[in-house]
Amino acid sequence: MLNIDSEKLAKHITDNQIDRLVVGYSGGLDSQVLLHWLNGWLKQADMKGCKPGLYAVHINHGLSANAEAWQIHCEQTCQSLQVPLEVFRVEVSRQGNLEENAREARYSCFAGLLEASDLLLLAHHKNDQIETAVFKLLRGDGFRGMPETRLLGKSRLYRPLLGCERSELESWARSEGLLWVDDESNVDPGFDRNFIRHQVLPLLRERWNDLDKRFVQLLEKEAAREAILDELAQMDFEQVKRSPGSICLKQLKKLDPLRQRNVLYHWIGRASYSHPSPGYVLELLRQISESRGFSLDWKFISVREYQSLLFLVRNTSGELPVWPESLKDILDNPVHGLHLESCIGRGIKMEYLDKLKIGYRSGGERIRRSGHLQSSSLKNLLQEANIPSWIRDRIPLIYRGEELIAIPALPQWNLEMITTSEVISGRNEAGYVPVWYDEAVL
Repeated sequence: MLNIDSEKLAKHITDNQIDRLVVGYSGGLDSQVLLHWLNGWLKQADMKGCKPGLYAVHINHGLSANAEAWQIHCEQTCQSLQVPLEVFRVEVSRQGNLEENAREARYSCFAGLLEASDLLLLAHHKNDQIETAVFKLLRGDGFRGMPETRLLGKSRLYRPLLGCERSELESWARSEGLLWVDDESNVDPGFDRNFIRHQVLPLLRERWNDLDKRFVQLLEKEAAREAILDELAQMDFEQVKRSPGSICLKQLKKLDPLRQRNVLYHWIGRASYSHPSPGYVLELLRQISESRGFSLDWKFISVREYQSLLFLVRNTSGELPVWPESLKDILDNPVHGLHLESCIGRGIKMEYLDKLKIGYRSGGERIRRSGHLQSSSLKNLLQEANIPSWIRDRIPLIYRGEELIAIPALPQWNLEMITTSEVISGRNEAGYVPVWYDEAVL
């Protein structure tokens, strides 16, 4: 028997109207057990007509010579179980911490594919929880494990195996005749977590044979404390937030310093898949009190200040996305956050879509807005709309040849589409409004 609270899982599914259970499936022991257990449980579970579908997602990091073999194993297993599988290949930077880079790539992929009615299930177990807590403690982040559930993208993730020890999973897998793959990197002591798993914890267990029990008790207490702090942070965030998910510094400074730290800590943690170090939060507060227009990096994101607001922005390589040849090419396939909304009596006429291209500003652009006799500077329009300076060069602009024809609507910044009158559809004509969501803003 596996120590899985199936009633809690069923309640989570029904309460949140989950249509699809998405398993993060590597093909290793843990995810192999989770996938097989879920497949059997769903066949007999009674959820009053709200039974979700089961899907698997395999992330191919391409870091091992065995990566292709693992992918084939996952494909064959899912085919035998008749479970739909999606495979994603991600690029993992080898600069800096490879473990952290792979994790970021994996979670970014998960966040991008999840819909609101999905629930991502990950196979972390009790031993993973203890190793994570020790790793964070040694890194100076406090003795904290992984949350059983939390927000991720449009949906949530859930870890149903946190009550199981790895030995339980292996025993169950063998009894069920399961086969799994072994990642050779899991025994490399050069990785911090492996060093903790294979050298630090075994030594501590020799000295204190009830070490795991003590750690679990501590983690339960810490989880309760963290839940209270998170609830307080959410209350405070409601007071200080501004659209699009930014923080108003004037309101933030009205909070007690400890509550300022708490709301920043949880705000960044939710967006970056891991909480920032105490030192980073203290440095952020120092920048807030002393600087304007600053940018402070944390792993794969930056906290940026603009006009007394704080924004969370995903760090990019600096390379701007490449766009299709014409605006018409995104009619049915949105690209890089840019899509076309159909409407009547406004927007760009259909006949112009294949004549317009998408590009970026190079400096000095002007546009003659509909209803205006004189042209306006693009620079002035963006400044008047309070569009942050670090976003302006990334906005996809609509051109006819070298002439600027339209600026897409930017809902994150409350900016309606700006365009010239000659391309606008008539009162009863179909039109298309280009709308851009900056995927780098969290």
